[in-house]
Amino acid sequence: FCDRSTGLFWGMDSSEEPHHFMSYDPELNRFQRYDTVVPAHPTTGKAAMLRGHTPDPAQDGYVYWATGNGTLFRFKPNGTNAPLAETVGTTWEQGRDTLQIAMDPTGRYLYYFPKGDSPIVQFDVKTGRKKALCWLQDFYFEKYGYWMGEVYGLEISSDGSFLVVCVNGEFTPRRGGAHFGHPALVVIDIPKQE
Repeated sequence: FCDRSTGLFWGMDSSEEPHHFMSYDPELNRFQRYDTVVPAHPTTGKAAMLRGHTPDPAQDGYVYWATGNGTLFRFKPNGTNAPLAETVGTTWEQGRDTLQIAMDPTGRYLYYFPKGDSPIVQFDVKTGRKKALCWLQDFYFEKYGYWMGEVYGLEISSDGSFLVVCVNGEFTPRRGGAHFGHPALVVIDIPKQE
């Protein structure tokens, strides 16, 4: 994550557990490791690698981030002497890997598509509530025989009326598993009442 206000890049030190946050200052060509750790999964207590995040802070001033085991947390790089990281839950159900997170123009809603048979999720940063907007996997598999693999891009329109999702999948007779080789572009309308 690049903090545009400071120019620092943020990531983690994966050389040991728990994983600690690190920053890189390109102007000074210097890394700094912090005592702040990447939040563990709220149910299993296990840590995982950092995955998708919002490109900018949300309405509440936090950057939202997911880990490979589906932990959803909020992050503020400018905490006093160290960054702040607080778990807000899981991406969906018990938590699923989420590679991309988009934020609506108001900064209130996050949108993401967790890996597996998951919905497009809307997360309200004010209330912490999640809502399933649509379930794509079953629809595309039943109608076209297309199984979605990983999400490699997810963007929201400038007016917040639709999402564009880039997935890599495969036309296959069987459900599940890792399928790749046939990228697809999916456009999802977000009704005004959502």
